[in-house]
Amino acid sequence: MKLRKLKKSLFTTLSMMMAVSAIGATNANADTINVAKLAGKDRTQTSIKAAEYVNSKIVVLANGYNFADSLSAYNLSSRFNAKLWLVSENSNISGELAKINPSKVFIVGGEDVLGTKMVNEVKKVTSNIQRVSGADRYATNSETLRIAGYKNVGVADGRNYPDALSASGLLRKHNLGLMLVNGAKVYATDKNVKYTFGGSDSVYQNGGKRLEGKDRYATNEAINKEFGNATNVAITTGSNFADALSTINIVNAKPNTSVMLVGRDMSASQKSYMKGIYNRFIIGGMLTTPVERLIYAKDNTTVTPKPDPKPNPNPVNPSKPDPKPVDPPKPKPTENKFTYLIKSVDGDTTLKTVTVDKIDYSAVEASIPSGYNILTTRDEVGAFRANRIETLYVKPSSMKYFKTQQDYDRYIFDGLKNEGLDTGKVLVDSAVNSNDAFKVLARSLGFGLDQEVENVGNNKYKTVEIIMGMTQHMDTKEVYNKEKYKLNLSKIDAMINASGANKMNTEREKAIRFSKYLRINYFYNSDINNFSVENQLKSRSPYSISDYGTAVCEGYVYTFNQAMLRMGIVSHEVHDVKHMQVLANLDNKWTYLDVSGYKKEDIKIELNYDTVPTLTQKTISNNEIVGSSHIITPTEKINYLYK
Repeated sequence: MKLRKLKKSLFTTLSMMMAVSAIGATNANADTINVAKLAGKDRTQTSIKAAEYVNSKIVVLANGYNFADSLSAYNLSSRFNAKLWLVSENSNISGELAKINPSKVFIVGGEDVLGTKMVNEVKKVTSNIQRVSGADRYATNSETLRIAGYKNVGVADGRNYPDALSASGLLRKHNLGLMLVNGAKVYATDKNVKYTFGGSDSVYQNGGKRLEGKDRYATNEAINKEFGNATNVAITTGSNFADALSTINIVNAKPNTSVMLVGRDMSASQKSYMKGIYNRFIIGGMLTTPVERLIYAKDNTTVTPKPDPKPNPNPVNPSKPDPKPVDPPKPKPTENKFTYLIKSVDGDTTLKTVTVDKIDYSAVEASIPSGYNILTTRDEVGAFRANRIETLYVKPSSMKYFKTQQDYDRYIFDGLKNEGLDTGKVLVDSAVNSNDAFKVLARSLGFGLDQEVENVGNNKYKTVEIIMGMTQHMDTKEVYNKEKYKLNLSKIDAMINASGANKMNTEREKAIRFSKYLRINYFYNSDINNFSVENQLKSRSPYSISDYGTAVCEGYVYTFNQAMLRMGIVSHEVHDVKHMQVLANLDNKWTYLDVSGYKKEDIKIELNYDTVPTLTQKTISNNEIVGSSHIITPTEKINYLYK
């Protein structure tokens, strides 16, 4: 990531140093805005720059590619007033550590997260190293709480990062620890839960005061409303955790700091909230130019922006700005020549520099390195001017590219319905957004789906990293495999044909027919107190019924919803602490269905389509759906794709 270019008339060498040092005391004049932008060449350097604000000899290391451990690291960095660095196993940090001469280093996570290489790197500077880890992310989080000694906590979903990150400022203000839970399950704790962050689709068990909104940004606003008046605000992207986690350093270093998550644009309520806070930190380089202009108050004529913070009078080993740019220095254009840089959006780095006498689109295309496709349009190339450095964007030929929201939505939907999704990055135009409705759909099928978004190509494009997992992986130890997913769909099709559901006339008749088929042919796994991995696979995997012929309620629901998706029927999961059922939209009426089968030993009569009752609990309205603490709230956003 690059540091934002600054006009020479506004910034001196001193101001560049201040951009990575501490903001001074709050300015009493309401017309002065103090802004510091902290953006390194990668997530590690961004975290190190942010950590310079923390006056400490203790360092907490967490994997910057694993948000769960990094979030848990908040407990240690907050309690011990420590610097939080986000690293990878191969990060070379001994030089930076030596500048601090740390008295202690915590490593959060197991050997598989940060192993021998990182330990050896730290040992070059200090031998006082303590690893904090557990069997999984929740056990690791519990261990950080134990070491930090927090008895009062706020609870957030450990399967995603926005709500927990939003809460860090509020937690710090009230001296609370962060407790991560699997939001889909019941949890037990000896902690005093003061807050629950996020809606019931994130953490359905209530505890303390719930702070929630319709999405991550609305939840963030609810948390900041609870926070009250803030002296400082750390502003970062809500669409990618890589840089956003570095806000924990600012929360830790600057008293009374709130966190603001921002999308491509800033909402009216966010603008209003920010107006009263004059010390502002931009974390990372992913905010759009319009949003940054608002932060710097460049679009507000009533405020005189003062982009640089006052330097910390007692900085702790401040680092010099990184002299190494991400890209090689741009060449000086030759007079009356056309010069353009060919940059690939997958890494947003320069592949090649070309200088020609005239611009011809065919010749430009021919200059693209092998294995890449041109993105810059003919009209954009035609607008290139001589004696300037222009940028030509390309993408790897293997990277999928979607220009419209509908094209992207169709790709995700077809992957879930027909083929299984490829994991990895796809490219979309800047106006295309990740769609949280697919997370709801995937979860109803027994899978976890994350869509991590990053702006690239000077914010003209975005990459969306598609991450697939298994909802019950903590119990079944499964990992997502596209071929396994696809094979299972063929088994689901065979079940649909065997049930005769596809021959029914209405959606209701199809759903009832298939639910009866499941209950007639597949017995409930009576070995419910056996918690071995093998038995969990037979119970609550999306493949339990198709692979083992038995399941508990989760396995039945996942199989039923997979069949409904294949038949074009909208169907979701609904659960309380004891049981999971189905919420299906049948002929435009939302209907509860219990699709679980019977224990074999409990069957007294022969089961057939006439003897198995239809357990339709009730038909409900949309008003009854919204707000229930045990329902994944359906959305209309992707319903058009079913038809």
